[in-house]
Amino acid sequence: MKRIAFLIICFLFVNSIYSQDKVLIDKAIDKGKAFLQKEFKAGTISYDGLMFLPFLQKQFNFEIIKQIEIEKFLKKHKSEHPLDALALKIVDVNYSVSEGELSGINNEEVLLIRTIYPNLFQKSTIEDLKNMANQDGYYLTHGLLGLKFLQENNLISNFNEISTPYKNKFKSLILNESISLDARIEAIAFALYFGWKELISENEINLIIKTQQPDGGWKEIPKNELSSSHTAILALWALLESQNTNKPLTILQK
Repeated sequence: MKRIAFLIICFLFVNSIYSQDKVLIDKAIDKGKAFLQKEFKAGTISYDGLMFLPFLQKQFNFEIIKQIEIEKFLKKHKSEHPLDALALKIVDVNYSVSEGELSGINNEEVLLIRTIYPNLFQKSTIEDLKNMANQDGYYLTHGLLGLKFLQENNLISNFNEISTPYKNKFKSLILNESISLDARIEAIAFALYFGWKELISENEINLIIKTQQPDGGWKEIPKNELSSSHTAILALWALLESQNTNKPLTILQK
């Protein structure tokens, strides 16, 4: 009887800790959503961060900004921010981009755009993304993200096989305290999105919760005065993914 009572107490204790963690995460998520909503209304939301918001709203079933408003905003500023083409494909599955529109855009951005528009895919795209991922920092995260996009577009079927050799580099990036908070949070969010939950411990989730600012956002680097909407969207993504127990998500409409 004592053993049973002990096990029950342990179960209740662990469950209590989990409930407290969930409350903290839910609170951080709500504050993050409110921050992004305020940034969008003020017109100060970053374009590169905004490209992921339609995906998060769709996959996690919430709407802090109407998809049609995001679409209008992105189309208005597309010429200034080419990567908005990624988000436009998410809010409008019929949206298209031509090869001619890629001129003048840097190679890294072109590669990512090619992964989400099948008509722009080239045979060299896979090797180019792997070469990008062989570098550090954002090149690593963006290269693997592009490969993930290719799988979701049914252009490759072996993302797990291709990406496995990069896991150790990804883990090192997550633990690297000398890089920007934005880069670390991006690596955490993407790792969870890739299904690499084994790379993420409670320390990483606590890092995100503890670095949330009073305004609900997150700073790109600690010394910055203002919160970054790009970092906030990544943090929101990571927190939402940390609670996801369903099958892996897809960024594209099917």
